Amino acid sequence: MNIVVNSQVLATELRLLNRVVPSKPAIAILGHVRLRGDAEGLHLYATDMEVGLSSSCPASVDVTGEVALPVDVAVGLCCRVVLSVPIRLRQ
Repeated sequence: MNIVVNSQVLATELRLLNRVVPSKPAIAILGHVRLRGDAEGLHLYATDMEVGLSSSCPASVDVTGEVALPVDVAVGLCCRVVLSVPIRLRQ
């Protein structure tokens, strides 16, 4: 997976998905957000097993793939970037 996405756009989408992720999940993976990159852009998904929320944002995807990241860590990293700059996600 090799994706370039705007930091502020990604932070906005992650904050939205963070609302559905439980603060203390019974199953560890429920504290994560799934990121999937393809030709259409970056797709994000999170669930608490009752409600699921999906979102997408424009991104430059060189190599398709997907990964699950802890949503609180991802939000924290994106929010630390003050300027609207490109972030590269590589796996």
